[in-house]
Amino acid sequence: MGNDARSPIDNPIVSAGEDVLGRADVARRFAKGLRELDLSAGLVVGVLGAWGSGKSSFVNLMREEFESEPKLAVVDFNPWMFSGAQQLVDVFFKELAVELRLENPSRFGAIADGLDEYGDVLSPISMIPGVGARWDRAFRSYQTARRWWKDRGAQPMRKKVADALGVLDQPVVVVIDDIDRLSTGEIRDIFKLVRLTASFPNVIYVLAFDRKRVELALEEVNVPGRAYLEKIVQLTFDLPGIPREKLRSQLLDALSPMVDDVENVRFDPDRWPDVFYEVVEPSL
Repeated sequence: MGNDARSPIDNPIVSAGEDVLGRADVARRFAKGLRELDLSAGLVVGVLGAWGSGKSSFVNLMREEFESEPKLAVVDFNPWMFSGAQQLVDVFFKELAVELRLENPSRFGAIADGLDEYGDVLSPISMIPGVGARWDRAFRSYQTARRWWKDRGAQPMRKKVADALGVLDQPVVVVIDDIDRLSTGEIRDIFKLVRLTASFPNVIYVLAFDRKRVELALEEVNVPGRAYLEKIVQLTFDLPGIPREKLRSQLLDALSPMVDDVENVRFDPDRWPDVFYEVVEPSL
C-alpha cells in the first residue's frame, strides 16, 4: 500500500478540510444559527441520523464554528463511562464542573462550584458518608445534603447555578454523542438526565443519535417514544442520506491506492467496470 493511502478505519472527521460530503458549510451555518436563538431557558438540539451516517463528523464540523470568535466552551460528556440513572446524576455535574474549570477558571469558577453542590444535592448516595465516594468528598457531600434539607429543597442551589449561567455573554455547549449505541435502559437514563437539566440558561445540549433507535427505547405504555422525545428535544437536524454516487466515488478512491503498489497484477481496464459493479460494490 502506498504511503499516501489512508487506513480504512471508521473514525469521524475532525475538520472541514477532511469533508468530502459537502457538509462543512451546512454544519457551520447550523451551529452559527444556534448562537442567535433565545437561550434564556436553555436549548436541546438533536443531530439525527442512522448508524454510520456521519453524526459524529457533523458535530465535529459544528465545533469549528463554536471555536470561532467569540469562542464557546464545549464540554463532552461520554455516557459510555457510566451506567444507571443515579451514577449519571452523581457524575454529570462533577464532569461538567471539572471541564469548565479547565476551560477558564476565572470565568466559570462560580458556575463550577455551584454545579458541584447541586450534583451533591441530587445524589442520594451523598447522604451516606463513605459510600461510593472518597471520605473527603463524601463528608462534603453529606454537609451539602444537610444544607439542602435545611433549606427544604434544591431550588436555592439550582437558582445559584442558573443565575451564574444567566450572566454569561456566550453559552456553554454540552455534547453527548453515540446515544443510540447505549442499551435501552441507558438511553432512558440519558434523556431523564437531560430533562432534569435542560432548562439552565445559556446551556446548549447537542445530542447525536438515531431517531428510530431512541424512540423505540423511550416507548412506554400509552406514551409514544416520539412524543416523549419531542418534549425534550426542541430543535433537530436530520442528516441527509449520502448519495450512492458519492459512496461509489469514495470506494473507488479507497481501492485505487491499495493496488497501486502491488506487483505483477494482471489488470484488464475493460473488465474492471463489470467487476466493480457486479462483484466489488455489491459485496461491500
